[in-house]
Amino acid sequence: MTLKQRNRLITILIVASIAGFAISAATIAVNAAKSNLIPPPETIRPMRILSAIPFTPVSFAATALSCALLVLSVPAALFIIERYLNKTKATEIGYFIACLVGISCETARMFVMGMRLWQTFSDVLLMLGRIILFGRVLTTLSFVFASVLSETSQRQDNARNMAILFSVSVLVAMTTPLNTARILSTGMVTVGFPDMFRLLTATMAATSIAAFVYKAKKHDRKEFITLAIVTAVLFTGYATLTSSDCYATLIFGAVLFCAGIFRYIRTIHALYLWN
Repeated sequence: MTLKQRNRLITILIVASIAGFAISAATIAVNAAKSNLIPPPETIRPMRILSAIPFTPVSFAATALSCALLVLSVPAALFIIERYLNKTKATEIGYFIACLVGISCETARMFVMGMRLWQTFSDVLLMLGRIILFGRVLTTLSFVFASVLSETSQRQDNARNMAILFSVSVLVAMTTPLNTARILSTGMVTVGFPDMFRLLTATMAATSIAAFVYKAKKHDRKEFITLAIVTAVLFTGYATLTSSDCYATLIFGAVLFCAGIFRYIRTIHALYLWN
């Protein structure tokens, strides 16, 4: 993909992400105005430990804001990339764009909450659940590819690697069992074998961090150490926001996530352009 094609794709993604957010937010707003908006059940929380911690009650508003922040971060980050990194061919940028595509899939969760689909066991709910899962796998796996397959020697195989990245994410999303009868307080359907899935996600995140540390020693560039730290911060913020159902996790996740995105882009800028 040429720089011109990539920048054109970024523009398309900005428009698409804003449109998706506007439609899903309008769905929530209209149903709220008609008093037809019913929060998901509070019985199953992604972070079960929060049930034993004071001052962390389930809040549908906090859940909606967490989801909105994730979706709105996509056009904001893409705009910064288009503005400041539109002339660099760094492969990390392509994988970070893939990461943002995965984050934008949280729009599907806004539709689930806005249209009260969690009350049904329809194919639409299952489809949206798989879209959300696809996005979360793609986001996490993008960091692995960015840390492991971003060497200059891999640049000519970038298209193949991106195809593998998306294919694996689709495969995992389509084969992972989902239970539409059990809905989390965040509006997401429950994933089969949740502990195994969380372990796999944590392993991928740890692999990304370790690979960046290895590259720092190999190339003697402190920027890769920064990327390792920023990846940990960004991933922690992202994981917190996707599981957020109260204001405490919303604030904590928002600070880490926003700081992580800004610093990640800035580090890529310093690594390939100038400080």
